[in-house]
Amino acid sequence: MHNLHWVDYLIVFGPIIFTILVGLYFAKRHKSSDKFFSGGRNLPSWAIGFSTMTTLISSATSLAYSLKRSRRTKILPCTDFWEKRRTAISTH
Repeated sequence: MHNLHWVDYLIVFGPIIFTILVGLYFAKRHKSSDKFFSGGRNLPSWAIGFSTMTTLISSATSLAYSLKRSRRTKILPCTDFWEKRRTAISTH
């Protein structure tokens, strides 16, 4: 079994601990879920627009890359794989 160095543990657990601490900090500032999810109703319009745009681009990109890869590697229809093998065997 390999022993991990303290830096490895810091890399793995550091972001988790940081995220928990940030969550606890903001949990103390927001007393209701309405204020938490609406940002206290004082977000600038450019921040809301940028957040919406990046969310849409991210989901569209993820779907496009997975579709492109499935077409390139012929993962989707599985019958295509077997059809090519049968054709190659019958021609020899």
